[in-house]
Amino acid sequence: MRALHVTPAVTVARTALVVPVVPVAPAVRAPPVVPVAPAPRGAVAVVPVVLVVIVFGLHAAQYLRTSAARAVAGAGRSVGVAWATMRKIILMMSVSLDGFFEGPDRQIDWHVVDDELHQHFNDELRTMGGFLSGRVTYELMAEFWPTADADPANAGPMAEFAGIWREMPKYVYSRSLDRADWNTTIVRDVVPEEVAALAAAPGGDFALGGADLAAAFLRQDLVDEYRIYVHPVRIGRGKPLFPPVDGAPVPLRLEGTRTFGNGVVLLRYGRP
Repeated sequence: MRALHVTPAVTVARTALVVPVVPVAPAVRAPPVVPVAPAPRGAVAVVPVVLVVIVFGLHAAQYLRTSAARAVAGAGRSVGVAWATMRKIILMMSVSLDGFFEGPDRQIDWHVVDDELHQHFNDELRTMGGFLSGRVTYELMAEFWPTADADPANAGPMAEFAGIWREMPKYVYSRSLDRADWNTTIVRDVVPEEVAALAAAPGGDFALGGADLAAAFLRQDLVDEYRIYVHPVRIGRGKPLFPPVDGAPVPLRLEGTRTFGNGVVLLRYGRP
């Protein structure tokens, strides 16, 4: 395990959704976005897309952030440099039609995931440079995915994702976790300068997963793109992906949509 500690002298080491977008194993307390392992007693497989997240993408031209702290300090860049050369932080999450990513008791059994959608997650996530997730998401993933492909019952996209997860660099944000394996770096806090340093390093984009971690990134204007998977269901109540916040509206640019055969719709947004 390599640790990235929040100290005045930033140390960046080379880390799941978020997870973020990343597929997660079944659990009572599910995280946000990515394919999940089948739940016990024949429950339907679900995907807390998070992740995730979540790394797709088109490296379209982007411009300097309005947040100077995000842009330059830790990354060793100076104001005025375009962000087209930076790795992107992509929020990848599944939500209900009415905007919730999990039910009031953290249920995600309403997520609709079939082979088509799971294969799509695999194809997108394998191109990423790392998974950014919180402790809960990471621990759920680490319980299942390292050996998931050893079970003959987990064939096809599930077995394929096990290899993707094992090899992918992972960054888990936690103040309590002391140890993390499987190519994972522990990060104590969301520090804009440290995030900028990661974004400035060579490699693919990052999948951000988990609503709580996503909220911390959003508060500091650190999310570059959104991959929101809207599932064809209303659950009425639960935890919203985007909780109420003060401040001015944040304009976004629609970059694409995709409708899957199971009724899930992907909405892709980026900065203007």
